[in-house]
Amino acid sequence: MQIERLGLRDWRLYEQLELELGAGATLLVGPNAAGKTSVLEAVLVLATTRSPRAAQDEELIRWAASATQVEAQAARERRGPVAVALEILRRAADGGTGVDKRLTVDGVVRGAREVVGQLAVVMFGPDDLGLVKGTPAQRRRFLNMALGQVSAGYLDDAARYRRALRQRNELLRQAARNPSQAPMLQSWDEQLIGYGSAVAEQRARYAQDLGRLAAEYHARLTDGRENLRVAYSSSVWREDTAPGAAAEVFREKLARARSQELELGRTLVGPHRDDLLLLLDGRSVRRFGSQGQQRTAALAAKLAEAHLTRERLGEAPVLLLDDAASELDSARAARVLELAHDGYQVLATATTRAGPLAAWEGRLTTYAVGEGRVQLLEAG
Repeated sequence: MQIERLGLRDWRLYEQLELELGAGATLLVGPNAAGKTSVLEAVLVLATTRSPRAAQDEELIRWAASATQVEAQAARERRGPVAVALEILRRAADGGTGVDKRLTVDGVVRGAREVVGQLAVVMFGPDDLGLVKGTPAQRRRFLNMALGQVSAGYLDDAARYRRALRQRNELLRQAARNPSQAPMLQSWDEQLIGYGSAVAEQRARYAQDLGRLAAEYHARLTDGRENLRVAYSSSVWREDTAPGAAAEVFREKLARARSQELELGRTLVGPHRDDLLLLLDGRSVRRFGSQGQQRTAALAAKLAEAHLTRERLGEAPVLLLDDAASELDSARAARVLELAHDGYQVLATATTRAGPLAAWEGRLTTYAVGEGRVQLLEAG
């Protein structure tokens, strides 16, 4: 997959930006807060419909502008060319609050779940450490975004599970006050079990493949000195669970937890409580790993995600490297960059072309970024 053109209007710092991107590696270089990451963020939002950096979509609109538009045109090896666009419009102009958001694919308005996966991207950046050090919720979001790009059915199952979970939790709170409501839980139990077991099984299969690849990449990054294991920790699925058997496990655990759930007013079993474990030589990287070990483990998992996305889609995702090498030693950073350059289109940011990026000299198309402007420095 290759993004051939990226257009931004009133996006973050940018009043207007048009970038033609080649198949190789493109570097955006400039000082901190110059707008480099905002370009990568635009690509990520077009691919996933959400920004990890913005609490609200309104934050993406340039200061004093009434709307923002982002568009990417991409070539895809198996599915043909595609144009994905996003428009966010402030409602303040007509006395309202908040924003209206419109997503299109080839000019046709689509829902978010129809847009995710049209562009396949994997982002590496300073926030990746959250994959190791962060909360279980952060790791579940990682699984949701990674799986969502390669499986439209997964997003449907996950959305329906969240709806059933909200409804069931509300009914649990009502039943805690009025026990006569408790029998009504049965219908939501079945929906929760059906969609939840599907989510858990898909995550578990993905985690198995991710773990296999992450171990291989980690061995290459560390010259085999340490062994990384990735495992899915689930309340309804275990490594010895037979295919399709998660639903029965889920049903049994819900029955055992019923009295406690009624007391607390919330669902205690299901994939909304699951986690992704990263273990280094059998010990938790989060608890016992050094900062360097934690970052290397996270990078190995992200490289595995890129490989697995390529494997499942039949084409390489675009790699977004946001200062990804800054906290690794130069040898490991150079190796990460070489691995990432293996047939992928790469869009990277850095504050300097020195250091590990010197290994890419002559193969980088480089742009200088500053004050909302981008200028070509060197063609790769």
